[in-house]
Formats: sequence, structure tokens, C-alpha cells
Amino acid sequence: MKKIVLILVFLSVSLSYSQGVIWENFSKDGLPSLTDAQRPIKPASYDLYHINPDVLVQKLEGAVDRFSGGASIAVDFPIGNDQFETFNVYDAGAMESQLMTDFPDIHSYYGYSSTSLNKIYFTITPQGFRGVITGESILYMDPFSKVTPDDIMVYNRRDLVRTDLSFECHTDELVNNANMPEISEFQTKAFRDLTFKTYQIAIATTSEYTSYHDDGNAANGDASRCSCGYYSYSSTC
Repeated sequence: MKKIVLILVFLSVSLSYSQGVIWENFSKDGLPSLTDAQRPIKPASYDLYHINPDVLVQKLEGAVDRFSGGASIAVDFPIGNDQFETFNVYDAGAMESQLMTDFPDIHSYYGYSSTSLNKIYFTITPQGFRGVITGESILYMDPFSKVTPDDIMVYNRRDLVRTDLSFECHTDELVNNANMPEISEFQTKAFRDLTFKTYQIAIATTSEYTSYHDDGNAANGDASRCSCGYYSYSSTC
């Protein structure tokens, strides 16, 4: 009887501990065979982790806006080669308060490291965790597949294998055909005064991008995260 009680106590403690862990090392052995549609991202090299998104969301409950002056929440994130780095995380402020109320399952965050130049931008949606770390290098964090959204790949951008599908960008043609003033005529004060400004963004995602996420709202949330992250990174380079 005592042995049974001890075993139950041990299992209870182990379960409680595992439920409080955000990231766990995950072996690539035994992964299911997947189609290209189920696994659209295939980097040449990556580290694989299992994430407990519920624990992460719970830890970040009450995260304040990055410009509110409030305290950040320290969270560890994998940065490759089985190493972790602590980031000071805030709510990214990428969604209006009403949208956050309407879509409580979509979360967007920003964080910075106290020990390096790294910054992290990430979202948590019903379709999984996605993020990017910029600074010393550019690291992507994406689900291993659509059917395993909690198994996260962490990989360097240089290891991303480009698709063989042809792609043509006609933006330059549209700009050349449009009646637009020269770039020198635009005011560039927004980049010179070192003042952070909040802009409203209109997002129009394509059917392909929505299909990629299998959720239009999740696609919009991730597109907002990408826009905020890359805009901030580009404007400070």
C-alpha cells in the first residue's frame, strides 16, 4: 500500500512539473510520414522542441503593453544548438483592444534580451506558435507540420530551403505605372526623430496564405506580427 501511495505521489509531482514546463526537447525519431501539404516548411537544418502553449499563455497572462511603462515577464526561448535565452516579454500591441476581446485565442508578443541584441516577435493562435528572433542572426520558429502544431522547429534563415515553384513579383511594374511622387518628396522624419509611432494597418491576405494557416483570423494575426517585427527591424538597421 505504501509503495502504491509513493508511486502516486511521484507521478503527481512529475505531472505537475511537466505541466509547468514550456519547452521540452523533442526527438526527430518517430515523427509521422507527412505530405508536402501537411509540412510546407522544410529547413535543411533545425532543432525540434515540443511547446506547451497553454503554459506559455498562462505565464504571459497580464502581460502589459511594451510602452506602458509596466514590468515585463521573463520567458526562456530556444535559440538553437540546444541553448536557451531569456527574453523580457510584453504584449506587442499589434491588435486593437476590441479585436483582442473578439479573438481571445490570438496573442501577439514582443520581447528583448538583456544579454544580447536579440529581439523576439511571436504569436500564439489556434494554429500554433510562430515567431522570429532578430539581432545576432535571424531565427525562425514554426510548427513542424500542420498536424503537429505543438512541435516547433527553430532554424536559421539561411537553412530555409526555397521552393522550386516559380514566383514573379509585379510590384515594380505597378509602381512604375502609378502616378507617385519621387521618394525624395516624402517626409522621412518618421525615421529620423527616433520616436515610436503607432499606425493602423489594413491586412488583405490571399486565399493561398489563408489556406496555409487553415484559419483566416490566425493568418491575419500572424501577418500583423510579421509586419510589426520586420518594420521595426528594417527601420532601425
